[in-house]
Amino acid sequence: MRPAVLVTFAALLAGAVPTAAAPTKVCTVLSDPAGDVVLTGGVGTPDTHIDLRAVLVQTSRSGLTFRIRDTALTDGRLGEWLLTFNARGARLFVGAGREIWVNADDYHGTFGFTAGIQGGRTKQVTDTFDYGASVIRVEVPYTAFGASAPRRGDTLHAVALDSRETFVNGGPAPISVADHASARSSRLTGC
Repeated sequence: MRPAVLVTFAALLAGAVPTAAAPTKVCTVLSDPAGDVVLTGGVGTPDTHIDLRAVLVQTSRSGLTFRIRDTALTDGRLGEWLLTFNARGARLFVGAGREIWVNADDYHGTFGFTAGIQGGRTKQVTDTFDYGASVIRVEVPYTAFGASAPRRGDTLHAVALDSRETFVNGGPAPISVADHASARSSRLTGC
């Protein structure tokens, strides 16, 4: 036997799996430049604020994992994120929220993770805010999107992500930083 074959065979016997054959299964479906946020209700952008950077998608046998990358994501941040896209003839959404405070006496907003078909059904999904990596991770089972669930190789159209971080405000108007990113289409190639 050739030496390369012996090494591979020995590695398989030892329980190791060659990593060269494992395909990368994460696609970047949206990118956003730094510093393009819009401030409303106040004067000057706060020193630290959430700024969208990218959306990554990974497919599995049971669903899709969406990773929304932000800057400055911490446990104390209050905000909401909404990703929308067209796939297989329907407008789909993935949402994440951490309670929005409009001002000290008036609360509204969302908390948790949801996904579904816009104008149709919504499914609660659970996942995490990874503060160390500044990533919002949402795992969505294919059942949340029904027959419109995108699969590996599909193209997402009219991809858009909107975020809004709201700061506690004792005044009459909320202070918030908003960011928007969009792309005409993005193909789930190899992911």
